[in-house]
Amino acid sequence: MIAKRHLLSISMTALLSSHLVHADTLLDIYELAVKNDPQLQAAEATYRANIETKNLSRAALLPQVTAQAYYQDAESDSQRKSLEFSASPIPGATTTTVIDQKTSTDSESEVYSVSLSQALFDLPAWFSFQAGKKISEQAEAQLAYEQQQTTATVTGTATRMILNKKEGASS
Repeated sequence: MIAKRHLLSISMTALLSSHLVHADTLLDIYELAVKNDPQLQAAEATYRANIETKNLSRAALLPQVTAQAYYQDAESDSQRKSLEFSASPIPGATTTTVIDQKTSTDSESEVYSVSLSQALFDLPAWFSFQAGKKISEQAEAQLAYEQQQTTATVTGTATRMILNKKEGASS
């Protein structure tokens, strides 16, 4: 961690010395450092990711909604032929009947459903939510720490540069 801060201090010195000519105030220098500090940018990205943990873990506590839709269209055609032979009252004569049946069926159905469910008490989801809140709080604290470290580094570097400049001018 100390090596990272030392490297950050060196990079801030290089950054500030190249931009110090253009910067009017310490605030301008700080804004340049915040804009260009990769460690602070990484901390902000981690913060944005971890802050969502609380929201994601809250989802398990909220009602669950599901929706479904179903559509069916069915057609069927059938054809049936049959022959009937029957004895006639006349001796030796028979009657033949041909029956030809055609059936066509067309059916359509639509089904829609929506369901809402809510657990009365889900202990694992509750503990997950509590842990998510703590992770979000930790992310806020870590970002505040990184911002304070950047402020201290910028202030220290700018002060050293001003003192070095004054010493160089007085010699």
